[in-house]
Amino acid sequence: MNLKRKSMTQQEYRKTKKGFLVKLYDNMSQRVKGNQPLKSHLYKDKSILSKEDFYSWANSFEFNELFSKWEESNYDRKLTPTVDRIDSSYGYVIGNIQWLTHSENSRRSSEYRRDILLNTYTGVFYDGFEEAGRSVGSNRSQFRQWFIGSNRSKKQVSERFVKV
Repeated sequence: MNLKRKSMTQQEYRKTKKGFLVKLYDNMSQRVKGNQPLKSHLYKDKSILSKEDFYSWANSFEFNELFSKWEESNYDRKLTPTVDRIDSSYGYVIGNIQWLTHSENSRRSSEYRRDILLNTYTGVFYDGFEEAGRSVGSNRSQFRQWFIGSNRSKKQVSERFVKV
């Protein structure tokens, strides 16, 4: 069997329910082991259910319905079934996982990041240097810091960006 044919066979296998679930579990396992460095802080050392428990859990009405819709869409990425961790501080365990489409999961992730920003906003802080006679202020949340512009004074920054 030549390499191109083998590759096509793997792609076809991943579009079967069994192949899809095998690959999905492998991806989840790799995340938890920390083998995806850019996102390891989100997953590393979290719990993961056994393969057998995952396959048993996955064989559900929700998965079968999502998988059928994904097939009918000619494998539209937005409709790909994904496993969502309901509370991201916990791992892939029964009671903390649910089926969503890729699109729903992405939207949920964006809403979660927005909620964190709004709920952990700590106000304006000053970078400790002056730029052309202006105070530099930033909006800082628990995870990120955004530059919000130069202002004539710290008072002006405080008036423009009131803590929520």
